[in-house]
Amino acid sequence: MATVHPGQGWDGSAALSIEPAEPFTQCRLTLNRPAVADSGLFFDFFVRLPAATPLVLDETFDIDSARIGLFRTSADPSLAEWHVFHGNGQGDGVWLNTGVAAALDPLTEGTLGWTRLTIREDISDQTWKLWVDGVLAAAGLGFQYPAEETLSHFFILGDAQWPVILDNLQVSVENPPDLVDLKAAPPASIPEEVGFRGGVAPPELGSLLDADADGLPDEWEIAHGLNAHDPADAASDLDSDGLTTLDEFLLRSDPSARDLRRSVASTTAEVFNRFAGASARRVVDPNP
Repeated sequence: MATVHPGQGWDGSAALSIEPAEPFTQCRLTLNRPAVADSGLFFDFFVRLPAATPLVLDETFDIDSARIGLFRTSADPSLAEWHVFHGNGQGDGVWLNTGVAAALDPLTEGTLGWTRLTIREDISDQTWKLWVDGVLAAAGLGFQYPAEETLSHFFILGDAQWPVILDNLQVSVENPPDLVDLKAAPPASIPEEVGFRGGVAPPELGSLLDADADGLPDEWEIAHGLNAHDPADAASDLDSDGLTTLDEFLLRSDPSARDLRRSVASTTAEVFNRFAGASARRVVDPNP
């Protein structure tokens, strides 16, 4: 459910609050896109949102398959980092960590203040850029799927426990004010190893050597008393909390201790990502 709340905006105005719900919420804006072959199209907005656990890869914003997520990948538990999805235009791609962090409220696990996000879509060459609080954070990114010629779809994907609050959304072919490095050149290439794919642990979770190819690194299995040569234990649920051992690994939780609180999108849905295509959380209605 999306609700407009007076006084919750970044400047004291009303703001759009995407309320928490089980298993998830979704808010979408579909608009006719003008001809932007030369100028590009900007989406500029302010947000307050909860951070997601690493490797759930549940983005909060999906704009024409330009995907943005705030994930807990920092070694500092009081911070989360903005990630972007660098797509290949054919449904695949890799998550990249921009290295730009946001401070978190220890009680709500959401951002302490407002963050301004700005996206520029370059439809002609099928790339996009992201600015965080006016500073260029990533450039030369590809869409996961080809952008449509005449329509743009702006998705906000909600959280199961805390609201996502959006304010002052502006869509324009004109450059928004106060952007740094507006004409910065994109990187020559973005090596895949600096990001991580769905279902594969980032380096900080330990060695990726996996003798039984069950998605659980040998080092992690041994540390938790599992058999590194038995692929069946990935589907086990040692603490009977509804999460498989593989889910526990992806969420950095203890597979032998029942979780009191889950920072996942849903307590009824599987831990998932959308590399294979559209999902129930991002369905485009042909007749909105």
